[in-house]
Amino acid sequence: MSRQTGRSVAAVTAGSLALPLSLGAVAGLATLSHRGDVEPWVFVLFVAGSLSVTACPVLALILKDRGMDRTVIGTTAMSAAAASDGVAWVLLAIVASAATGTGSPLHTVVALAVAGVSAWALRAVMARVVTSGRLPSPHPAVLVAIVLAAVAAAAAASDAAGLHAVIGPLLLGVATPRTPGLSERVERHVGHVARAGLLPFFFLGAGSAVVGLLDVSPLATAGLVAVAVVGKVVGASVPARLTGAPRPTRRAWACCCRAAA
Repeated sequence: MSRQTGRSVAAVTAGSLALPLSLGAVAGLATLSHRGDVEPWVFVLFVAGSLSVTACPVLALILKDRGMDRTVIGTTAMSAAAASDGVAWVLLAIVASAATGTGSPLHTVVALAVAGVSAWALRAVMARVVTSGRLPSPHPAVLVAIVLAAVAAAAAASDAAGLHAVIGPLLLGVATPRTPGLSERVERHVGHVARAGLLPFFFLGAGSAVVGLLDVSPLATAGLVAVAVVGKVVGASVPARLTGAPRPTRRAWACCCRAAA
């Protein structure tokens, strides 16, 4: 990315985190449920973190469907979403450990640090293997089996460490080198399986868990959705405009509305 794009990514990341976190904290206080099993600060931080997360897989699919994944706007949006999600997922991992009693916040931070270092080391090893030219080209069925087994193992490892099960596969994806041959094969043979078979179950499970944890009325849920959309759109668009991004076109607005929906 150019230096100008880097400034836009930093500004959009800060704005798309600060405003949703602030609005989410206020919304959490407004809908605070004084229950004995959850501390008030855990509930407030959960709402704030949830309203700050971006659905990166959905955003990536929307940008790709609209032909915007290789544009400056598309790369800026994905980079900012990935950076802000890193912070939001750390907050939610801390909240999950505190709410379920699986570990202290310090334990969660240490586990995340160890997982990050492991992902960095794994990336170095995988990059060396890929550049050596000794990486075999397995049959598509074998490639799908290897990828799904690696994802399942990463999810089980992060869950055993007291983190959310999605953290392990996320770090595994970060650790995988973006070499043209490997990336194209994985996308061609595994991408359709993930999008058609796994992604709907992921959002079904995450959505049902959120609705169960919030324990608020349908009107309050609609209000939280409205706060989340306003926080993301305003928090991202204003910094983008201040750093030189063009005015939104009709195509960009259509993409934004589809993402919000």
